[in-house]
This record gives sequence, structure tokens and C-alpha cells, in this order.
Amino acid sequence: MSGERTPRATVLLVTFNQATFVAEAVQSALAQDYPNLQIIISDDSSTDDTFKVARKAIDNYSGAHRILLRRTTRNLGLIAHLYEAARLADGELIIIAAGDDISYSHRVRALVDEWQKTRATALCSGWDVCDPSGAIVCRDNVGGRSDLRFGAYFPGRKFIQIIGATAAYTPEVFDLVPQPTNEVFAEDLYFSLILRYLDCVITEVPLALIQYRQHGNALTNHENQRSVAEYEQVVSRGSLRITTLLRAVQHTIDETEQSSKNASGSINHLALGEDIAFNEFRSGWVDAGPAKRMKAFLRFRDPSHRRWIGPRLFGLVAFVRIKKLLRRAS
Repeated sequence: MSGERTPRATVLLVTFNQATFVAEAVQSALAQDYPNLQIIISDDSSTDDTFKVARKAIDNYSGAHRILLRRTTRNLGLIAHLYEAARLADGELIIIAAGDDISYSHRVRALVDEWQKTRATALCSGWDVCDPSGAIVCRDNVGGRSDLRFGAYFPGRKFIQIIGATAAYTPEVFDLVPQPTNEVFAEDLYFSLILRYLDCVITEVPLALIQYRQHGNALTNHENQRSVAEYEQVVSRGSLRITTLLRAVQHTIDETEQSSKNASGSINHLALGEDIAFNEFRSGWVDAGPAKRMKAFLRFRDPSHRRWIGPRLFGLVAFVRIKKLLRRAS
């Protein structure tokens, strides 16, 4: 640890229907080598045995960490659950953990150490990927990867995309960032965009501090594990979720600017609006007719948008054939 003080920290372990994996997640939280730690295990009204398994996992714990096990009175969904549970944290830094991931024993210590150096509002780290059995399949992943252009929303300012499974936040985040009124699929991108808009400091720790468990149906699976057509359907569903999330970001920023009279220009509204429209098209492109695909190609001028639309201009059947030919050629 850098510095003389040992700040209070909280591990907020959120669970929902993860009975198969939650015992490992809880044990990894209990095994943290940080001395001033609260652990909140919060279950979002799981319909399986997640809460029961989590309670059993802490039954024989006799260490120094302060433990709170609780569950919601009804299923809230990821973000509402996170906001509710965060209000119970007494730490100066809240480290997020998922009920199917494994935190390395030095995770809290490493994040608090970086926070003491930078006083960042949010932090994220690298991660290893493990399969459902816990075997590591990919090591030392660092940084957000996306084919979207979130950095274009903030010209001249560095954009760091928080990876939620690795994240830590100061408690003020849950006051600074309004809870979205509609259910967005992930808090990390929403927080990343709003905190960047607010000019808060986000920093990365270039160390793998968790094992992220990748399930067989995860969107992050590689395309070669699916047929091209099936994968495009997954991408379409993902684009619909991104559209919903970006609309929530747009609404929050509009409300903030109207209430505080902030100068426009702190975000590129045009780039944000174009990405919303692009993802809306992408979410339904499989069923779009030739005229609609051509109209989209002519409308969206950003090179990243056109690179995506171009190969799909003649429809799904033609796109599948192109992909097969390219694979044979390689």
C-alpha cells in the first residue's frame, strides 16, 4: 500500500441466478488480503439457490472482514440493484464483483493503492478469462474493445471505457450519475460516458485482477463459434441494447444541460446522435430491404459505419457467401 492510511473499502458482490458459481465468487471476496474491508453480498431476488449457496459460503467465516448478506425484496434488474446496494456501502472505494467471477486476493489492495495515487472517480483493471469450469483460456486482457466510436463524443479528451466486471467507484458516482429511468443492459458503458462527460477522472490498472467467467452464450464469444447468420442475429440484438443505452445517455446529458445551463460542446451531440441512429439501423439490418440498406450506406458517412454496412449491402445471404469465400481463400 502507498501512503500511511488504510482507507475503508467495500467489495459489492452482486448476484442473480448464479448458484453454480457464486460460492467461488464469495470465497474470492473473503480471501482478499486487504485489512479494512466491508463485503456486501447482494442478491437480486434470484429464482434459483444463489442466496442459499452464498449464505452457506460465509457460514464458517471467522476473519476480520465485515460481511453483509442481503437480498432485494423483488427483482430490480442490474442497475437498479447496483444503486440500491451501493447505498449500504461504508467504503471510500466500492469494488464491484459479479456472482460468477473470481477476484484475485490482491485485487482490493491494488485498486485502493491506485486510487490513493490518482484520486480517480472510477477505476478498472485487466482481467483473465476463464471457462465455466474455471480453467483460464485467455490471460492479461486490458482495456475496452469496441467497434463503436465512443471517443468521438469527446474530441480532444481521452476516453476510457470501464469494464464493469473489473470496476471500482467512489461512492459519489451513485450521486453524480443519475440512475437511468429505462433498463439499460450494462452499467459500465453508461457510467463511462456520463463520467467522461462530467470530466471525472477514470484510470486503468494494467494488471489482471479478476477471472472473468465467459459463458457459452456470451456476446463476447468469437464469431467462428457460430454460423455467420446466427452471429449476425446476436450482433443485431446487441445493437438494440446499445441503442437503448445511448438513448439513456443522451437523455441524462440533455437533462443535465437544461438544469445546470452547461455549455454545449462538452460532448459531441452530433456524433452521439449518429451512433444512436446507426445502431438502430444495425439492430434491424437483417430484415431491412435493399432500398433501406442503400439509404443507410449513403446516410452514414463515418468510415467505421460504412465499413460495417458495405459488406452487408446486398443482404444476409450474399454476406454469408462472401464470408465463406473469404474463409476459403485464407
